[in-house]
Amino acid sequence: MFESDLDELSDTALLAAAAEYGRDQEHAAVGVLRAALAFADRNATIPGYQRLPGCERFVVYGGDGCPEVAEFAPVEFGAVLGMSSGAAASLMGEALALRHRLPRVWAAVLSGHALSWRARKIAEACLSLSLEAAAIVDRRVAGIVNTVTPRKLKSIASAAIWEADPEQANANAEAAAKARGVFVAQSDEHGTKRIWVRAAAGDVIRFDATIDDLAWALKMLGDTDGLDQRRAKAIGWICDPAAANQLIEVARHLARTRPTATTAPGEPARTDATDTAAPDTEANHADCSDGMDAFTRQALGGSLPARLATIKCDAYSNGLGAASGGPGRRRQHTLYVHLTDKTLATGTGVLRVEDLGPLLASQLSELLGHDQVIIKPVIDLHDQVSVHSYEIPDRIRERVRLRHPVDMFPYSGAEATVSMDQDHIRPYDHTGPAPAPVRPAPAAPMRSASARPPGSTRPPATPVPRAGARTPGRRRSLDGTGLPGQTSVDNLIPQSRLHHRAKTFGGWRSRRLPTGGIEWTSPHGFRFVVDHTGTHQVPPRPHPHAGP
Repeated sequence: MFESDLDELSDTALLAAAAEYGRDQEHAAVGVLRAALAFADRNATIPGYQRLPGCERFVVYGGDGCPEVAEFAPVEFGAVLGMSSGAAASLMGEALALRHRLPRVWAAVLSGHALSWRARKIAEACLSLSLEAAAIVDRRVAGIVNTVTPRKLKSIASAAIWEADPEQANANAEAAAKARGVFVAQSDEHGTKRIWVRAAAGDVIRFDATIDDLAWALKMLGDTDGLDQRRAKAIGWICDPAAANQLIEVARHLARTRPTATTAPGEPARTDATDTAAPDTEANHADCSDGMDAFTRQALGGSLPARLATIKCDAYSNGLGAASGGPGRRRQHTLYVHLTDKTLATGTGVLRVEDLGPLLASQLSELLGHDQVIIKPVIDLHDQVSVHSYEIPDRIRERVRLRHPVDMFPYSGAEATVSMDQDHIRPYDHTGPAPAPVRPAPAAPMRSASARPPGSTRPPATPVPRAGARTPGRRRSLDGTGLPGQTSVDNLIPQSRLHHRAKTFGGWRSRRLPTGGIEWTSPHGFRFVVDHTGTHQVPPRPHPHAGP
């Protein structure tokens, strides 16, 4: 390898160094795949093994024809590689698929004639194929792994499905043609989202026409933005049918009563590209006041936001929404906004909205729109709130989720949603205070925290007492609530169900550090610290008998 400073190398030598680094990288990538296979083999299912309810299960990660693997195996494998459990499961599944479903492609990888990352892409693309269809793809792409494009691979896979199972391929095509849905993308850095709709043609046409009507109505009320901008604003109105209907009715009334108004929706004479926007100045309102009734003058009074807010109020006092008892009966949503005292005082700066990400303070009003807003008290995340019961009340769940917005397991970036599990860092102790010294009672039967099949190489999980079992020198409290204050903000973290079960049944251990971070220890002794900056692998502790 090139030991000298790369800046001192000639162009030819620098390119040669890059090529050598690339070969080393590929050699390491193949080694990771081989290690994944070996680890999967050591955590394979045992014939006749019966799993216990709630304990570890066995999963097929690589598709049809691949062996089952214990589901906690990718969790630790991914952690030591610095990747999420889901990414590790995909890697392990693709390695198994290459060996069991695409043997020709795998042989090309091992011989150095195919790049491992391209082979993994092929395995991923064939994941849903049957074993027979995967074998057809294997034969056709084994010699062109490094050159086949994603589009060509998709074409080869589709042809393989038709050849291997024509009936299933026809059923898949019919199901795809009937697929319907509304799909919303993640928020971007500008605080906007994209939405895709796949529905019946007639429904989409009527939806598009309604958007046009609302955009026209906004123009009649004095909105001077362009058509595309007003169509986007119409999305906010169409989600409130009562207010949308009121807006269109008011716009139609203005179209009939204002001398210079455009025609009403549905009339051929109305063309959005040429009509004139409603005036938005007091002078213009005065000029066109002749011929307008009292309702028209009131509808055009004040600023545009005030007019639109009045329309929403009227929708629930005199319009369609009146029968529903007002907007208070609609479904309510809680919006969590994280901001500094400076942003709160000045109204400028950057804030963070749960589920959306960072926004400018000026964008918050656009997010809220003209809807009814209830401001709740500020939640101070430094307050230590606790209860004496095992069950977690909503007020504590809310604080834990706001304090830790993501799953606190190593390398997991999953957002801590309302439905995500919350786990006691120190396992909840159902026993009461220690009594006066007595003769130790016989140890209670213990159950393993992980139901592992015989012959597994994974270290046994730390034994935990059976729920409700007595331990020497302890006694259960009379009310069954255990030691006080165990269910607290400081002793809870959000975890996905998989990671929660891996800790409970798979031998993972955690503890809160004085810095506020969480230290994790894997079943094989690897340690990680998860804090607000991410996950950091801790160097192994030196062996007490190791030399200098």
